[in-house]
Amino acid sequence: MVDEKNIFKKCKKCSELKNRQDFYNDKRNKDGLYSCCKKCSIEYSKKTYIKYNYLETKREYRNKYQKEYQKTENIKKYKREYNKEYYSKEDDNIRLKYLCRNKTRNYIIKGIIKKEPCKICGCIKSETHHINYESPFNILFLCRKHHSELHSGKISYKDIFMENGCDNNFGADKKLIIIK
Repeated sequence: MVDEKNIFKKCKKCSELKNRQDFYNDKRNKDGLYSCCKKCSIEYSKKTYIKYNYLETKREYRNKYQKEYQKTENIKKYKREYNKEYYSKEDDNIRLKYLCRNKTRNYIIKGIIKKEPCKICGCIKSETHHINYESPFNILFLCRKHHSELHSGKISYKDIFMENGCDNNFGADKKLIIIK
């Protein structure tokens, strides 16, 4: 004869008699099971997560901490020295990239260039990718994932334009922003 107390347990939340498999394990309790059933536990977790907005709180804390960290003297000093050394190199390419990126950033801020979603996946958070640094307007908007894939060689320009239905290899008519 099977003892009913060993097979079933009553949930403290919904007061239903449920199978022991419907409860999470909890070593702290005598019977080794959590006092609420899995369904009630999940429901409770969702409510508290939404109520206290944990994700937003974590994001705010991380942003605050990063801003404070960036303001410390050691970091400021390191950035100054790094930038001074990097931009003092007599490499025309570095200077060209710097000027092009600044010009593009300023045009986006002024509204001359409107930020677009990623050309591949449509993600709203996009970055600018310069196809040619001699023109600050010859850019693609890509999300971080696709931007890094482009630089690592996992995808090519041809893949981007073929995916978006362009006939020619560089799709300048549809996919590039060219302002004269």
